[in-house]
Formats: sequence, structure tokens, C-alpha cells
Amino acid sequence: MRRIFGAAIFVIGIIGLGSWATIKHAPFIEAKIAVRAANNFAILDATHDLITSVSGRDVRVTGLANSAEEKALILADIDQVRGRRAIIDEIEVLSHISPYVFTARKTAFDKSYDGLVPTEKIRAAIGRDIGAEPAQDLILAAGAPDTAWPGVVKLSLDALDALLIGEFTLQDRDLILTGLAKTPEVKTRVETILLGVPFDYSVQTDLDIYIDDRPADFELLYSVVDGVQVNGRVPAGLDTKRLAQVLNVASVSGDIDKSVLSDSGLAQSHLRLLSYWLPDLENARMKIAPNTLEFEVTVSPGIDQEQVETALVSALFPGTQMAVNTIDDMPEADFVRVNAATAKPQIFRAGYWLPVMSFDPTQQVCENLARQALAQQKISFVAGSDRLQTQSARAINEVAAILHECTTVAGLQIEIDGFVDRPGNATRNETLRRDRTLALRQAFVDRGIASEDISPQGLQGGRIVVATTGQSNQEVPIRTHSDPSMPPHMEKATEGK
Repeated sequence: MRRIFGAAIFVIGIIGLGSWATIKHAPFIEAKIAVRAANNFAILDATHDLITSVSGRDVRVTGLANSAEEKALILADIDQVRGRRAIIDEIEVLSHISPYVFTARKTAFDKSYDGLVPTEKIRAAIGRDIGAEPAQDLILAAGAPDTAWPGVVKLSLDALDALLIGEFTLQDRDLILTGLAKTPEVKTRVETILLGVPFDYSVQTDLDIYIDDRPADFELLYSVVDGVQVNGRVPAGLDTKRLAQVLNVASVSGDIDKSVLSDSGLAQSHLRLLSYWLPDLENARMKIAPNTLEFEVTVSPGIDQEQVETALVSALFPGTQMAVNTIDDMPEADFVRVNAATAKPQIFRAGYWLPVMSFDPTQQVCENLARQALAQQKISFVAGSDRLQTQSARAINEVAAILHECTTVAGLQIEIDGFVDRPGNATRNETLRRDRTLALRQAFVDRGIASEDISPQGLQGGRIVVATTGQSNQEVPIRTHSDPSMPPHMEKATEGK
């Protein structure tokens, strides 16, 4: 009995001693794991600062990684930490953005900055040059071309700071700096600063010296065949290359010089407005001069003159001399041209300029091309009506060109099913759905789709279906249905938003 009792006391003592050792030794083990994790090579060598903490031998890793691959390497190294138990992963992978861009602009009144930063440390460094508040507006993202990129940003900011006015864009390894130097010596100093840019970067500069103090006074002329020509005195920071970028065209010709008194911001806002409508215009004229802004355009066939005029009136300054015209003389049927705004060929068919298409019109190819077209441009209606928005003309023209090949060559049939996605009276919505369906059908018929090849009916198997939508979701998805037994409302319910 004594032996049993003694053995029991011995066992209890051993257990108690183990518990005491665990309690006393646990913090020491946890501290050792924490040191090992914090000094791990992957943690120390990571692009972004990472924080490790240990609780009960579980290692928690918090921070950012540039890619899923970098994150996997970090976790794999943490996995090798001796003594650790679980790994709690709280690493966020940054979005990868390409091209990687940083822009800065200096006017006579202020400075502005926009673009990307690769790490928070670099944001802080840039903030010491441009100020902490503007630096906070920069977007943290992966994708910087190399570790020299932040240094090129720094050199570009130094160069811009030396100018009276100017702007630069650093896109990946391409730097473009334009601006106005007060003296030839300042211009030389700016060029010397940029000599520090690495050799594998391209540097383009367009620097003028302060001479002309006259305000901007220039005229822009556009022809759908000949392109854009600008003549006169434009605001500093604009040249033919920059004008082409703002207008989104291949090139701009003309004879220009630059004004130092005029801020390019106002001119660029009007140029961007013109750029939006340019693919839908036959010709345009814009005049900017002191106390003068003239805006005259001629819309292409099929473009709603009234809607274009309404949009321009709301966007332009009050007092702008504006005119929206329609073309008088129509070209011959099947005439082909290259649209200077889009650099793409067009064919004049049934009174509309449609894109020239060349493809093997199988049902799958037809569906894919139509989907791609509508992923880039939407078909929409004026709210509460069956009137097509004039901005939909490009999408309708492209889809019509695709469907023309699909119906005439492949013999496919098209069916249109419309619906509205808005609250309100059910009867009125049903009427609106039907009217919009008929309006879109008529738009395709007007563009040369044979009326017998397109019908405003429900969904049928093996046919391309164009589904118009309403006010809150104005896409027009195109899809092929292989199950004719599925009811229309089931098709719409399963369609991705």
C-alpha cells in the first residue's frame, strides 16, 4: 500500500513539475520563435515591410507582397522557422498595374501630381519633395519596371521644379518632360539634371525659353479623311505630340508656337471633349482665343444631331459659339474610307458608316465578336424611353457589321429580347421593354440587316440573341442559346451581372 501511495505521489510530482516547466518555459520558447521569424531572410528581404508576431508558437505575418509568387516565398521561409506551430497568413497581394505611370504638372498657380508608387517608403520619400498630402493621393501598386524608377521620379521632380511651368510623364522607362525655362541657363540646368537618368530609360524633352508673352490663340481643324491640323499659338505644355495624345489620334499637323500666359488645362479640357465625339464626326472646327471659344462640328450619318448638341451645350462654357451640323452629300453605297479618328476602315452601307469586317462567320465566332464589341462599348437608351442614346451608335454600327456577315454568309437568324431593370408600373415596363426591342431591331434593319433575319421574339436555341437592358444596367449582351426549352426568364436570371 505504501509503495502504491508513494508511486502515486511520484507521478503527481512529475506531472506538476512538467506543468511548472511548461508555464515557466513557454514565454522563452515564444520569444525565440519570434526572434527567428523576425530575422527570417524572406522577411528582411521583402519588398514591403512585414510584421511578424507570435502567440502560443503560432506565427502571424502581416503586410504586403508584390505578387502571389513573392507571398509564397515568404510563407515558405516562415514555414522553416524552428519551433513554430501554425502560420497565420495576413499578407495582401498588391494589384499589378501596367503601364506604370507617374505624372506631375506645374502651372503659374499650383502643382499637381498623379500616378503610382511601389512602396510606402518610396511614398514617404516622394512626400518629402511634393508634400505629404499630395503623396497620400498616389496609388500603391506593384509593377514598377525596376528599382531605379523612384530615383527617376526624383530627378524628374527636380527638373520640373526648375521650370516656370511644365509637366512630365514617366511611363515605365519612358520619360517625357515639357515646359518653359526662364533663361537659357535654366534650360541647361534642367537638361543636366536629367543626365542622371539611367541609360536604359528613354528621355524626351521639349523645353522653351520665356520669350513670347502673348495669350493663346489657335484654331483646330478636323476632317474624317485628313485628320487633325492645329495652327496658331497654343498654351505652353502643348505640342503636336501632346495634342495627338489628348485627342487620341495618331498625329497632329500644323504650324504652332507657344504662349506662356495661357494655362493648358482649359484648352485640354475642350480638346478632350472634342476627342470623345471625334469618331462620330465628319469634320470639326475649334477656335480658342482671348474672350473667344468657337465650337463647330458636323456629325456623321446616323448620329443624333439633337443629342450631340445637348451634350455639348451642357459641357461647354456659357457664351461659346457653337454649331452642330449634319452632312448634306452622302457618299456612294459600299464606299470605303479610313476614319482618321480611329484609324480603322469603314464602309458606307444603308446610309451608315460601318466598320469593315473580315472573319469566318461561324456561330461561335459571331457570338464572341459581338460580345467583345459590347464589352468595349455599350448600347443604352434615354431614361424612361425607347430612344437610343446617340453614344450607342458606335456599338450598334459595330454589332451591325458583325451580324451582317453572320446573316448573309453563315445564314444565322437573330432574335432580340429586351427588358427593363427599373421599378415602376409593370404594364408600362412591359410596353417599354417591347418598344426598346423594336427600336433596336429597327436600328439593325436600318443598317442593312434583312428584316426577315431579325425578329423581336423570345429566346430560341441555336440563335444569337441581343438582350437590351434598362436604366440601371444598360449593357446589351449577346449570347448563343443551345437549350430552346429554357424559359426566357430563366435565361435572364442566370445571366452574369
